[in-house]
Amino acid sequence: SNTRHAYVLTDAYGNRVFKGFTNVACADSMMSMALFERTLQQHARSTDTLLQQAAFVYLGSVLQASAITRDTINKVLDAVALQPNTITVYDPNYRASLWPNEMEAFDIILQTAKRVDVVKLSDDE
Repeated sequence: SNTRHAYVLTDAYGNRVFKGFTNVACADSMMSMALFERTLQQHARSTDTLLQQAAFVYLGSVLQASAITRDTINKVLDAVALQPNTITVYDPNYRASLWPNEMEAFDIILQTAKRVDVVKLSDDE
């Protein structure tokens, strides 16, 4: 699948300004749990083993704009919750152009932030 492109400019003060993202058939919007598990199996690893051995799991809200990857993230968070030594980090980098509904995005981002150990925020977020 295609890699998502982000179009980023800087304003007069040197701050980043997002001018758009590609939205058609991007790999990050199609990562189902079945595909995730199939990919791991190709490398002779299971999802359970990978998550049991993980020191950190890093997730971002860009993936949650797609229902498929949102479901995958929820399943990973459910599995990681059973691993007391795994630290979960969440990057709620809200990008309005990727979400069909702003209120749904904020609700999903807030609910996810409540399920992780660390929330990474930038000044504009």
